Amino acid sequence: MREIWADNAKVIGIFLMVLGHNALANDGVFDFIYSFHMPLFFILSGYFSSAKQEQFLPYLKKNAKALLVPYIVFYLLTLPFGMFVIWAHPYNHPYDGWFEFIMKPLIGLFTVKTTSFAFHTNGPSWFFVALFIVKLLFYIPKRYRCSVKSLTITTIVCLTGYFFFKENNYPPYARVDTALMAFPLFVFGYLLKTKTNVIARLKESKMLVNIAVSLCCALMCLLITNLNGHVEFSGAGYGNNMILMYLAAIFGFFFVIGMSMFTPRNKHILTIGEGTSVVLGLHSPIQQLIKEITKVVFHIPTHDYSMLLAFPMTVMVLICHLPIIYLLNHKFPFLIGKSKKNESYESNTYRSW
Repeated sequence: MREIWADNAKVIGIFLMVLGHNALANDGVFDFIYSFHMPLFFILSGYFSSAKQEQFLPYLKKNAKALLVPYIVFYLLTLPFGMFVIWAHPYNHPYDGWFEFIMKPLIGLFTVKTTSFAFHTNGPSWFFVALFIVKLLFYIPKRYRCSVKSLTITTIVCLTGYFFFKENNYPPYARVDTALMAFPLFVFGYLLKTKTNVIARLKESKMLVNIAVSLCCALMCLLITNLNGHVEFSGAGYGNNMILMYLAAIFGFFFVIGMSMFTPRNKHILTIGEGTSVVLGLHSPIQQLIKEITKVVFHIPTHDYSMLLAFPMTVMVLICHLPIIYLLNHKFPFLIGKSKKNESYESNTYRSW
């Protein structure tokens, strides 16, 4: 049975992600979106995780297929666009000769970040790798049936590792630092499902209750964000205070969940909900193409968008993904981490987010 609220939440989250990538003119809105839009997906992934005992190699293979395969596929599909950007803007992406021009983006596939010797040409795809690492870390408490003690110890070790990287200025390739920072959110999602009935109660609540929950949580998230400043989750930046970052992420999560409960069922929303990984992996070139067309046709700059303009631009980007999602889900599911068409909701959708 599909969890419609979860599809709605994923679509709201991916909408906010694309909206935030529109170079918004309003810094306050930008910071608000960034305080929770990616933590939302880590919490959802934790919510749909299981404590079931599994052998490590099958567990590794399952998650590599669900997360690393789409990461590689989307990175290679968008590589020509990334190389064009490097060629068109060499001052932002310096390279010495054709060898570096070719090799730096390929090395970026493995570093999952831009460095002095690598260009990571599909920025948003970091999430696949970070979630893969989080799921590997989650295997540790799974060995102990996800007891509160094992979850607590693993979380403390992850945060200790995070601060070790930060304090010693080690370059954590493959977004290891982001994964360590995200692990507590994943655990929160798991505990939310296994130790509480909050989601079940929201599902049973009337629309006005969910609207009230959503508005109150949005207000709390906004207030905390104003105190904490900008959070750059992809770069493992938590703003001014890590505790405030986690609080804003949790309030932002419930803001979205509240909205998802009263969002009506819609086949297009369900399609995007099934393909949020596709939007994550492919939206950068599609979004940039729409921006360039808008610039040529309507003489609108490609940055500092007002919300009035950013909203329809974001809707257009998502609409462009609908046929791509349909094609990949029905003809080439293995490219996005699915073993077969219409694979069960829990076994696939949140394994690959």
